[in-house]
Amino acid sequence: MINESDLAVALDSGTFGGGYPSSQCGRKVVITYKGKSITATVLDEAPGAGRHGLDLTPGAFKALAPLDKGRIDVTWRFVK
Repeated sequence: MINESDLAVALDSGTFGGGYPSSQCGRKVVITYKGKSITATVLDEAPGAGRHGLDLTPGAFKALAPLDKGRIDVTWRFVK
């Protein structure tokens, strides 16, 4: 079970791929916003995230910006 404090993300449908769990589940991503970076685990699909978008858990979001920001533009990449 996931907790709100977990550093986890859901990927847009195109990146996530078909089926559940997809081959992306469990992969790590580095997410950067305004000089802050975190590493989070891919756990799910976010159909509404938009192309190459992410949906962050509250814990992952709060590690980068206050929750009241609502939406932030980040850069991200898979950890090899």
